[in-house]
Amino acid sequence: MSLVPIQMYIHVENVTDTYNKAIAAGANPLFGLSEETGNMGGFVDPFENLWWVQ
Repeated sequence: MSLVPIQMYIHVENVTDTYNKAIAAGANPLFGLSEETGNMGGFVDPFENLWWVQ
């Protein structure tokens, strides 16, 4: 993976729904959802921005 323009870390109401919608919309999964990390997941959007949702 190349350097990403920005990283965003956001808290959302429904992590699973947000993560799955992002992947369905074309984001690339980087870090799958895991309860070990507090139900957090990461993905890279089509503009190469890295998103962490929890």
